[in-house]
Amino acid sequence: MRIAAASGALAWILILHAVATAPSADLPATLPWGLVNLMHAATHAVLAVLLLRSFCGISPREAAWPGIATGTGRVILLLTLVHGLHEEGTQIAAAGRSCSLADLVLDLFGAVAVLVAPWPRGAGRPLSWKPLLWTLLAMVLAATALGEWSAFDGLLAPLLKPIADAI
Repeated sequence: MRIAAASGALAWILILHAVATAPSADLPATLPWGLVNLMHAATHAVLAVLLLRSFCGISPREAAWPGIATGTGRVILLLTLVHGLHEEGTQIAAAGRSCSLADLVLDLFGAVAVLVAPWPRGAGRPLSWKPLLWTLLAMVLAATALGEWSAFDGLLAPLLKPIADAI
C-alpha cells in the first residue's frame, strides 16, 4: 500500500507541476487573491497526506500518523519546502507567472496543518484541536496579509532564478 501512496504523491506532484508551469492566461481568474492562495495550502496539505501515507502505510494496523514533533513530520515539512521552492522556481519561466514568497509560506502552512491535526492519532500529534485551529487562523491571516503586500514577491525570485535557468 505504501507504493500506491507513493504513486499518488508522485502523480499529485506532476499535477501541481503542470498547474505551476501553465501560463497565467490558461488559469481561471475567478477567485479572489486570498482564496487562490489558500488553494496553495490545500494542495500542499493533500501532498503532505500522500507523503505521510507513503512513509507510514495505510493498513488498519498502521493507523498511527506521525505528527510534526517526529522525524517523519520534519521530513514531510522538508519535502514540502523543497517542492514549494521547485514550484515557485519553475513559475519564473512560465508566461505571466512569478514566484512568490507568500505562496511558499502557504505551501508550508498546508503541510503544518496536516501534521498538527490531532486525528488520526500518532506520535508527535497534539491531543487537542487548538494547534490546528491556530494554524488555520494563522494561514488565513497570512494569505490576507501577504496577498496585500506584494513586496514579498520580489524577495524570492532572485534566489530561485539561477535554479530555474539550470532546469
